[in-house]
Amino acid sequence: MGAVVLSVSVLLGGCTGSTPDAPPTESAQSTGPDGCAVAVAAIVDATQRYVDGFGPVDDVEAAPTPLPSASAAPARPSSAAPSTSAAPTDPDAVFQEALTRARVALDSAGCRGAEVVTLLEDGLADVTAQGPVAGAVLRQLRASMTGLAKPEPTTLEVAPGDDLLAAVATLPAGSTLVLAAGTHTLDDVLVLLSPITVRGAGVGSSTLESTAQDFGVLAIADGRVELKDLTLRHLGKAPANVVLAGPSVSLVATGVAISGGVAQEDGTGGAGILMYDPQSRPGGTATTLEVTDAELADNGSAGIVLTGGHVASIVSSTFRGNGQCGLCFLEGSSGSVTQGTFSDNGVGVAATGTARPTVLDSTVTEGQVGVQASDDAVPVLRGVGIRGSSRAALIWSGRAGGLIEDVTCSDVQFGLVVGPDVTPTVRDSACRLAPARS
Repeated sequence: MGAVVLSVSVLLGGCTGSTPDAPPTESAQSTGPDGCAVAVAAIVDATQRYVDGFGPVDDVEAAPTPLPSASAAPARPSSAAPSTSAAPTDPDAVFQEALTRARVALDSAGCRGAEVVTLLEDGLADVTAQGPVAGAVLRQLRASMTGLAKPEPTTLEVAPGDDLLAAVATLPAGSTLVLAAGTHTLDDVLVLLSPITVRGAGVGSSTLESTAQDFGVLAIADGRVELKDLTLRHLGKAPANVVLAGPSVSLVATGVAISGGVAQEDGTGGAGILMYDPQSRPGGTATTLEVTDAELADNGSAGIVLTGGHVASIVSSTFRGNGQCGLCFLEGSSGSVTQGTFSDNGVGVAATGTARPTVLDSTVTEGQVGVQASDDAVPVLRGVGIRGSSRAALIWSGRAGGLIEDVTCSDVQFGLVVGPDVTPTVRDSACRLAPARS
């Protein structure tokens, strides 16, 4: 998703004596104030049509299941996610063409830059947006067309109470938004259209609190988005994932605490971080999620969910009190978890579909199940200690395979529960084997 965002110098190129790129339309033949107003009205109309194309975010449903039995797959948390249906024509190209015609009209009418900006400000104030993505696109276009957008990557600090959504709209790719110490509150989704960094003064010092429905932060940029040194918290009963990242995003979360995801009544949604990919494709090789020194706690469904082909690298992070699972690898997702701490989650680590996670040197305590694999998942566990799981330390069902090496199971009723068709390799592990009940 890439909004056409033109700088004022490009949009108003015709007002500074540049050569037109296309012949003027009939309406562009008028000159003077009336001609300027007509040209700006065309820009405003084109902007409304373009913004309308982003529309409200659609729901992608997933059939929820209860927390697994000894022979069942783990529950599958999912959520509302952006619709990916393609339009019959390229809206970016259509919008670009409309702006080019408008630039020619502005040039033909002899419009002055300041006059055009004033007309644009008045006209764009009447453009409406339905849904958080459309709103973010509109804010970014307004900032660009009226000269508020920063021309180069920059660092911008905002204080609690500042208009955070408006600030983000001014930042080009590569910029950093600094959240000063204090609590920054939002009742609308923070949509990141550009690859930027959002940095605070540290966990517990800078807090971003959201009561928005569906998402707290929605990252749909094409590139690297970084969240660093801050607390992200969803408040209230509105169903929401705290952070959702789309298929083209490379998300980096360092020194963050993320909590408060709320599941819908059917059990979907409610993740701390949801890495969304609409394609159930085999996992890729490039890392799309990097998490270091983070805490994912008290989310309705999961601390982190990866879908599609997303690939994670998670180091020295804590997953605590998440309803369905601390960390869920779904579909073809993959990645590694090193020195993870999982406590009192429904399932510590769950892998389903064809997921291929690797869990190294980690501990899993309390909760119902330590690690669970189902379908054709092939997790690798090395140096993992599991203690106090109320149902079972390990559950392997379906046709799951993988490796269980140097794993210890203590203070559990069942160690390793296996279905009839599973094929894991078990080495040097202290987990009592128990067949699954039919």
